[in-house]
Amino acid sequence: MRFTDAFLVLCLLWSTVVCFQMIVRDLTSTSGTTETDKEPLPLRTIFQIGDFTVCFHWSVIVVVVCFVIGVMYDIERFYFSYLSIFYMVNVLLTLVHELGHSLTCKIVGAKVYGVFVSYSGGRCYTDGSNSHLKSILIYASGPFADLCVLVIALLMLPEPDSIASYAIWWTLLPWNAFGIVWNLIPRTVDDCGTDGYYILHHIRNFRVPITAPLQLEHQA
Repeated sequence: MRFTDAFLVLCLLWSTVVCFQMIVRDLTSTSGTTETDKEPLPLRTIFQIGDFTVCFHWSVIVVVVCFVIGVMYDIERFYFSYLSIFYMVNVLLTLVHELGHSLTCKIVGAKVYGVFVSYSGGRCYTDGSNSHLKSILIYASGPFADLCVLVIALLMLPEPDSIASYAIWWTLLPWNAFGIVWNLIPRTVDDCGTDGYYILHHIRNFRVPITAPLQLEHQA
């Protein structure tokens, strides 16, 4: 399957999933949720460099364990090895994305507390910048980091010929390209928005900072 074909298949499948989720959410939504009902993010501090903390969701530990098992025993049942490698590479790709935000924060002089990564996404906690141009650079740096990975993968990845190579190819090429596009579409997700959402709002002269959770506020 070619890269463009794989990308279009992902777009079609994901659009179907999103439509289904919207229908289910509309049928089951309630208006009784308040800010006090929200639980803090389950952070696990892995390492800390100065005042910068890298935190992982507990699900990442599950991904790592499954990855080790899949690589060691090459389990083909239910595509276990394929999926374990896919999710492991996706976690690393998410970490690169969030570190791209963090590096730009450091460059433009914005306060950055750390990054949070789960198997399905991540966040970079920063106070942002009062400069709209700097803020746009901060939010655009994550997709730009993904784009750099995509270009390197296009130039260097050989033709896939095994379970591991197919999983890496799918994650770094069509899945990564789809993630870049999906992340740049301005929309809100739960209690925050995509990078495209914040870029658009800063272009429209509207500042939307992402504050750190309680677990990281002591570093301020």
